[in-house]
Amino acid sequence: GGEEKANSVCLQYRGRIHLEYLNNEKYSHIADFKDELAKIYNLRNDENLTSLINGDTILLKQQGGDKARGVIGMYRYNDKDDVIILIHNAGFNSSRNFDENKSITINKIDLSAGKATYVAEQTYDKGEVQVGLPEGKQLEENTIYVDALDETKEYIVEADGNIYAMDSSNINLEHTVTILKRKNK
Repeated sequence: GGEEKANSVCLQYRGRIHLEYLNNEKYSHIADFKDELAKIYNLRNDENLTSLINGDTILLKQQGGDKARGVIGMYRYNDKDDVIILIHNAGFNSSRNFDENKSITINKIDLSAGKATYVAEQTYDKGEVQVGLPEGKQLEENTIYVDALDETKEYIVEADGNIYAMDSSNINLEHTVTILKRKNK
């Protein structure tokens, strides 16, 4: 809970929303914010996202990007489902002022096995960590994933074991956190 401003994420935005603002065009940004927050919060009720709560995590290789910063990926799974989480911090500058251009583009989600080097900030210790799906444990080819917030965005596992946009375009990450879940069969 220390990473959140409030003890409960549910209560973090509990300031009163004036209901009269929700139907007023002048304050449409408030209604948009309320709708987006409700959509994100209600992801916890999705039965295809149980691995977010009680799954094991495999760190993926840093994904390339069209900005100086890359994208960190995680694969979470349990006995019911699996998800892929992509996180980036594009849109924040050195003064932590938010920049509206917060999207980042990658050409694929690399799930291959490898090693990543890290440096601990406090001690400057260096080390390596295993990343990516272990050899022989690749995802099944033609498995389809969708964006948890926008199920019209589809992604497919190709023969090389990596994930690509279904329409063969680049993957545009519009939010700082993107969650991909398996498409319902």
